[in-house]
Amino acid sequence: MWKNNDSTTHHIVMDNGSADLGNLAPGASTTATAIASGSFHCTIHPTMVGSINGSLPVASMPDPGDPSSPLYPTSRRK
Repeated sequence: MWKNNDSTTHHIVMDNGSADLGNLAPGASTTATAIASGSFHCTIHPTMVGSINGSLPVASMPDPGDPSSPLYPTSRRK
């Protein structure tokens, strides 16, 4: 998912042609997009470039049933 936190519209395209996310207005987000790895750029601002490392593990949510978790209900804490 991509979110535009900037004050101007961007148009993100993967350099290998695997994805074109279209225009993304300020404050807007995309739907979930499967992108493994690769470099990308903004077609509106060609000097805006970046890359995605698809080999990084996906972060997991804390287990709300684990007493050490910040999501554990305070009413159940001892």
